[in-house]
Amino acid sequence: LTSFIDSFLSYGGGNNAQSGANHNSASPRQGGNNAAGGKEVHRDTEASFTQQVPQYVGIEGSRGSAGTASIPSYASFSVERAHDGELQPLCFTENAKHIWTGGAEKVIKCWDVNTGKQVVRLPCSNGAPLSLHSAGEVLAVGCSDSTVRVFETSRFRDRCQLTGHNEKVTTAILSADAYKVYSTSTDRTIKKWAVSREQMENTIMCVSGCNDISALHDKLVSAHHDGCVRIWDCRDCKEAGEIKSVHDKAIASVRWIGEGMMVASMGRDDTIRISDIRTMKVLHTIRDHSLRVVSNMQRFDVSSDGRYLSVGAINGNLLFYSVDGASLVAGTFNTPKMISSAHAGPIMNVVWHPEGKGVATVGSDKKLVYWR
Repeated sequence: LTSFIDSFLSYGGGNNAQSGANHNSASPRQGGNNAAGGKEVHRDTEASFTQQVPQYVGIEGSRGSAGTASIPSYASFSVERAHDGELQPLCFTENAKHIWTGGAEKVIKCWDVNTGKQVVRLPCSNGAPLSLHSAGEVLAVGCSDSTVRVFETSRFRDRCQLTGHNEKVTTAILSADAYKVYSTSTDRTIKKWAVSREQMENTIMCVSGCNDISALHDKLVSAHHDGCVRIWDCRDCKEAGEIKSVHDKAIASVRWIGEGMMVASMGRDDTIRISDIRTMKVLHTIRDHSLRVVSNMQRFDVSSDGRYLSVGAINGNLLFYSVDGASLVAGTFNTPKMISSAHAGPIMNVVWHPEGKGVATVGSDKKLVYWR
């Protein structure tokens, strides 16, 4: 009976499930040969869409069990001086009850997502936290002292410290089951760790410095100084593909879109580019007069259901682009929805709520804002 139910649901028991199944089955068969050449999109000028692009009908499928994302309309709360030092790393816990931030004063803080009140303040070794990522009841922290710290978020305590990098850790992310940690460092390596055994399992030697990584299922995507995006198999840490010359300058941040047919990257050339990992080509380029990538540690984010890309502007505003399959095909993603932020300066990091219920932002003004 269980097997029958699973088969029925996967085939599409019910209208919603059937619609999703049809979309997913259509996606892999469409568009591979039509992706040659990317198109640039400017917010200030009307974009011209003259060539066919792949119809990513199934890209709306979510990563995990996320809800449908919606663009926020108001600031639920803001913390004027969230940290004494420079504020940059940011993440939600997987249960979406808390927001974690890290400051240059070498501490991480936990905030209640409903009230904005500080829940706990934890010291972070001898280095400043540069990256935060949560899965299950585990928090991974990439630090400037070349270590990765792992915390238990349910008990607010330090679990272990992973050592092996020779320079600062720019990104540390957890697998969905929180059993593995993937980290990248300015020492040009990407490392895979077993959390339970507190051991390093694999090391990838990169030909170019890596600023950011993003994981989805058994795939890892990395952003590099040479402007290339590289795909890796998480199981054996072997390179699975390379998208060359995606950006003219170093890539600061990279994210999967939807179910992993496309990746979005943000470069120091002040552009966001959307690439197809099947054809290894750039499909679209997004430019905006207020988009300035001022640091290799600057981050954007894509909602878990793959519908919206959000990025902070140099003037403190938030930009939202619709990047689901229908919008990309129709070309309606070229005009962003903008909301005026409570930030007094550039927004350095944007993170979507796990269920799509708004975004959290941190800026150069040391302020934390949660938008709903």
